[in-house]
Amino acid sequence: SHCSADSESSCQADCVSNRCDFEGCWGTDRSCPNYSGGDWRRIDSGGIVRCVNMEGDAATAAATVAVTAAPSSTCVAQIGDGYCAMLNGECWCYYGSGSWPNSVCGYAASYDEEYYSLARSSANSPFEIIYGVGRSPHPSHCSADSESSCQADCVSNRCDFEGCWGTDRSCPNYSGGDWRRIDSGGIVRCVNMEGDAATAAATVAVTAAPSSTCVAQIGDGYCAMLNGECWCYYGSGSWPNSVCGYAASYDEEYYSLARSSANSPFEIIYGVGRSPHPSHCSADS
Repeated sequence: SHCSADSESSCQADCVSNRCDFEGCWGTDRSCPNYSGGDWRRIDSGGIVRCVNMEGDAATAAATVAVTAAPSSTCVAQIGDGYCAMLNGECWCYYGSGSWPNSVCGYAASYDEEYYSLARSSANSPFEIIYGVGRSPHPSHCSADSESSCQADCVSNRCDFEGCWGTDRSCPNYSGGDWRRIDSGGIVRCVNMEGDAATAAATVAVTAAPSSTCVAQIGDGYCAMLNGECWCYYGSGSWPNSVCGYAASYDEEYYSLARSSANSPFEIIYGVGRSPHPSHCSADS
């Protein structure tokens, strides 16, 4: 209902700001007055903002990575700080630091079955998985899109503030250390949520340009340079201005994701690792 088609009129259900909840994201028609900075300082939900202050290298960020994610009714994060994407028939999920890896899949706390390295997928490259779940590769631990260049950990796939990387699985599984490691964020494959992999045929292609300036300034944020515009996701409880590094008093122009001249609503939402509001956003049309 909030983002039923990939167009301005179908993706601007809020009158103040671009918002995200557990079902997905949508834009704003900016029809309400800016109540005391309500757009830049709204913390009752997650959201997506454009950070024009971090578009410094937009003209020179030429390298691109194409990610195709298939909308899925089964590949859905089971925790609030997680994000999942069906990538070429595999369900891969990101979870934040402090969360149990098994929880993002909905597995029991005792789950200890096969753990998959993102560097060794037969269907996706490391970069496809990392970008596919809305993250970026670690500059030194995952310096190239290959198995040998992206398996710096010996136990699990990990993420920190610099990026994500895979594992070579060379260490023993110490007391379920792979499925129950909470000292950092990470990425896991949830085979239990791949039920509709064969039928999830619709795809959305997103091209994100790696950028040295378009980088989230808070831990739960993710930014992507999309056709020269720096768009950033932030989680519920975070101040929208903080993901851009703006001062608390910042109250300059706020951009609706439904009204970008360079990107469609779907390109922005998928580009920052989120999904459009799912019940009425099942096709990119």
